[in-house]
Amino acid sequence: METNGERTLVECVFPARVHMTPIDCNGFDFGRPGGGGVGLAVDCGNRLILSTDALGGSGILDPLIEHHIQGTLRALGTTAIIHYQLSMHSAVQQHLGLGSSAIVGAATVWAVSELLGAGLTREECARIAIAGFGECQDGRVGPGLDTGVGIYSTLFGGFVVTGADGILVSRLPVDASLKISIVDVGARRSGMDEPESVSMLAWSRKLDSHYRYKRAFEILMRMIPAVVRGDWVTVGDLNWDFQFGGTHVSMYQGYEDCGILLLSALHKVRRHSFACGLSSVGPYLFALNTDERSIQHLSEREGWMCWHFAPDNLGVRTVGDGLL
Repeated sequence: METNGERTLVECVFPARVHMTPIDCNGFDFGRPGGGGVGLAVDCGNRLILSTDALGGSGILDPLIEHHIQGTLRALGTTAIIHYQLSMHSAVQQHLGLGSSAIVGAATVWAVSELLGAGLTREECARIAIAGFGECQDGRVGPGLDTGVGIYSTLFGGFVVTGADGILVSRLPVDASLKISIVDVGARRSGMDEPESVSMLAWSRKLDSHYRYKRAFEILMRMIPAVVRGDWVTVGDLNWDFQFGGTHVSMYQGYEDCGILLLSALHKVRRHSFACGLSSVGPYLFALNTDERSIQHLSEREGWMCWHFAPDNLGVRTVGDGLL
């Protein structure tokens, strides 16, 4: 029978994101995504189910999913009762560096559009997700810090560069042969189970007040062309330089004594990868290469946790049909 595309159930798979660097921390604030950034979509099999029928609960990110369902319904000018179920890779947890809040928000907006047959474009989904960006804390959703990298990585996949106001500047496919390793060396900062701190943001802004010009130039003139060429060695050289200037300094300082642990680990990981660094504000490190075995052996020797993924060039997509 003919339908308007409305479904009873949508199941989608969506990536996590590695956030390689912000561009200018002076350009964003809590609840106001912007500032620009660079990142990659990581194929780790996260799944979200939305349905008009009852489903089991998901967990601590339930308030965030509900927040984005209601925000999308308001944007569409409609109402509906939508149930949900979320399954994430074990590495993807709040405040560890893989963008749980941004990726779940973007996937939810897209899935609501698919469930209701609204036909939103991915860019339209991005604007709704950016406008409603928030983070879960104590069972509520409050304003958070975001560059838009996680939202666009989730919706479009690939290598993503964003600019002011969370605008997509560049999206490029990533070589399928590239491996993305996520390394947890055990470093933790005080208060890391809470949203990013005001004090860290203030110090990041000061450090970025000069370094932002160098970073923006290098991303535009050297990093984006290197990704087009598939030259991940140059990407790595540039990102390595970013680790020691501007906002990244505040991130390592924010880990107090563990900042030394992170920097020591980073130098070890560097010898086994094309590119590496903190993902977002950490504590996860990321490493890019074409053979994850060297990172695996290093992690086993050092007693670290690590996971290995492929790049995701597709972004969020539907599993099955679920049509009425």
